[in-house]
Amino acid sequence: MLLEILKKKLRRLKKKRIIHKAEAARGGTACRISTRTDRQNRIRCEKKKVKDDLIYSWRLGEIKSPTADEHKRIFSNEVLTWNFLLELQKKYWRENI
Repeated sequence: MLLEILKKKLRRLKKKRIIHKAEAARGGTACRISTRTDRQNRIRCEKKKVKDDLIYSWRLGEIKSPTADEHKRIFSNEVLTWNFLLELQKKYWRENI
């Protein structure tokens, strides 16, 4: 039992050291956080573009209107997943081709 606890502690220390080394090689904590924030902002912008494109196309009548559930999810403030947005895009744009 004591041996298992020591092994876990040693494994955590090794992982911590590996992470610290990798982080230092990439420029430190501030750099890691900055690049992560930039990546998250790019993803948010891409999702917004897809969502706005679908809404614009629905309003113009280029594609048929969404179902009630989809409409509720799109126009609420809930965070939409990539999977949901891409499935919507495939569903509605495929029908018009």
